[in-house]
Amino acid sequence: MEPEAEKSNPVADSFLVFCRSEVAILEALSLTFFPEPNPIGISGNEAQVPLYLDQYVSKFSFFVRAGIRVLVRITNSMPVFLFASGRTFRKMKIEQRERFLSRWRSSRRHLFRLLFHGIKLFFATAYFNHPEVLRRIGYYEVCPPPKG
Repeated sequence: MEPEAEKSNPVADSFLVFCRSEVAILEALSLTFFPEPNPIGISGNEAQVPLYLDQYVSKFSFFVRAGIRVLVRITNSMPVFLFASGRTFRKMKIEQRERFLSRWRSSRRHLFRLLFHGIKLFFATAYFNHPEVLRRIGYYEVCPPPKG
């Protein structure tokens, strides 16, 4: 049985795990990693990255889901605490968000580099699983299910 707190959380329309403010953070991250325009021609939000991540995370246990939600919120608050910017990640302009993530990517602190690459992998997995993205990069083949 899952704790009651998760059931009472206001979830964004058609989202299973993330609430509206968390979806807004996911959308900001999605557009930062896969902006519009980009060489593939479809943004992270057009590829429904936040929705894919929500469906993916929904399969984890309550405690893993809660941990991921905390990580999303911490990522949003980091600019305020680390750089005294006065703005959360999702309220920053795209250029500021790119600079912020670039600092994480090239940080001398291993933890920040690890967080950056983990988050980027999480978002890239979602982005490159969208059928239109796959079509645009020339991946048409669907693997058959394994033989039992």
